[in-house]
Amino acid sequence: MTAAHKDMVRFAMEMSPELAEKLDEMSEIEHTSKSDILRKALFLMHVAITSKGKGNQIAVVDKAGHKVGDIIL
Repeated sequence: MTAAHKDMVRFAMEMSPELAEKLDEMSEIEHTSKSDILRKALFLMHVAITSKGKGNQIAVVDKAGHKVGDIIL
């Protein structure tokens, strides 16, 4: 075990088959592990919650920079 892995926290969770299928799809699309998808999702959720706490919100923008939607928590 490397020093980097020694400091890692292991986490087990249960999810619906539908959510597990979405996780599989995202992992395939991004060519990365399901663990990496979940780490990125948690980080994005942290950004959203922190932004919401500051009175801001997260928006979806198109390639031209136009707002096309909001992510509401």
